[in-house]
Amino acid sequence: APALPAGLSLDPATRNLYGTPTEVRAAATYTYSAADADGDARNEAMQVHGHDRVMIVGGGAGRQPMTADQARIAKWNARYAAGGEAPAPLPLLTTAVEGVQPGRALDLACGAGRHALWLAARGWRVAAVDGAATAVELLLARAEQAGCLDRIEPYVADLKAEPPEFGIAEAAYDLIVDCYFLHRPLFSAIRDGVRPGGLFVAALHTPSGDGERGHGYVLAPGELAEAVAGWGWTVLRSAERDSDAADDHGLGVAEIVARRPA
Repeated sequence: APALPAGLSLDPATRNLYGTPTEVRAAATYTYSAADADGDARNEAMQVHGHDRVMIVGGGAGRQPMTADQARIAKWNARYAAGGEAPAPLPLLTTAVEGVQPGRALDLACGAGRHALWLAARGWRVAAVDGAATAVELLLARAEQAGCLDRIEPYVADLKAEPPEFGIAEAAYDLIVDCYFLHRPLFSAIRDGVRPGGLFVAALHTPSGDGERGHGYVLAPGELAEAVAGWGWTVLRSAERDSDAADDHGLGVAEIVARRPA
């Protein structure tokens, strides 16, 4: 088989591949091993320069195996390293902020800047948080090209980490956006993080209409509306719909726009 990329090493007995996340991302193609949200082991086989059925399980000092969380982040780094155009912002968000005076926004799990860039280009100051460093790097490069880099506050932080790697300060944001990232412990922090008169905009996955497709990051039907109803906010939009297959992987979507009382 061809030689491995520089910085990577292969254990011939276990077929485990070791290297830092940066070295791993430098490989043209590779595989990873992670646990899905239900805790079932999942190996997705690709190739590392001709070495098939190799698992990337190591990274860092002492060649320690990656944790499931580290593997999850490595998977997203790989997806963003593959490039591609950022999708357009959701109409849910663009409609929600129409006519709203730009202020300070928080974009949770911002990815490569789908919503953060759109907001920053319209005068918002955006704290953009994602666990994938590659995504944040793409966001910053695109913000520089768009001339709105000075309105982006970038944070590389795993929003699922315990203890939290990023804290949502109380009453710090005029807008919090959470699109397609579900971590239920964040709900209370989101509620407290919006300033009086500010907005919460969310689009989160629900199971597919046939009930046969889903993953561990889906809401139960009605769960999002029920959670926000308990906050005592003004709900401007609340809906559940079928997915746009290309965007939502065949899952349903729960949407909400809510304003905190002034």
